[in-house]
This record gives sequence, C-alpha cells and structure tokens, in this order.
Amino acid sequence: MDMLFIHGVLLVKEKGEIIMTCISKFEAYKLAKKVGAKFNKDAYQQPISVKSDLAAIAKLACYRKPKSASGSTGRYFFEHLQKLKKKHGWK
Repeated sequence: MDMLFIHGVLLVKEKGEIIMTCISKFEAYKLAKKVGAKFNKDAYQQPISVKSDLAAIAKLACYRKPKSASGSTGRYFFEHLQKLKKKHGWK
C-alpha cells in the first residue's frame, strides 16, 4: 500500500489503484470552521448540524475514533482538531 500526499489530499493506492483519498487535518480544520464549528467552545456546545457536518468531515479526513470511544465520531474529531489547533497555533 502506497500513500501519496498531493495538494492537501492523501491518496492511498493499493496495487496501482487509488482506493481512498483523505484530506489533510488542516484542510479538515478549515472545513469545520466553514460549517460553523466554534473552537472556543467545547464539543457539547456545538449545534446539531455542525456535529453531523463534523462526522462527514472526519470521514473525508480518514479519521477513526478510538475503539473504546463511547461518544460520536463528530465529537471525537472536534476534540482532535481542537488539540491540533492548540499544538500548531492554527487561526
């Protein structure tokens, strides 16, 4: 399995065929902001529409929540993006 990163998109190739494309975490962060995610609030304070959009963005970014997770994918992905925002100083 080969992985290529081109223009903010991760392409996963197997046997010469692209089987999956993933956007970068920074691209996912920008999309989350566009759909209305407020990173100064916690995941529980996000509107329902934003939570469902976050789950879709998580899928685009090939994010998988921990196996032992009891919450939604959208919530876990939001918290993951919050950590990355703080770590990298994203605006």
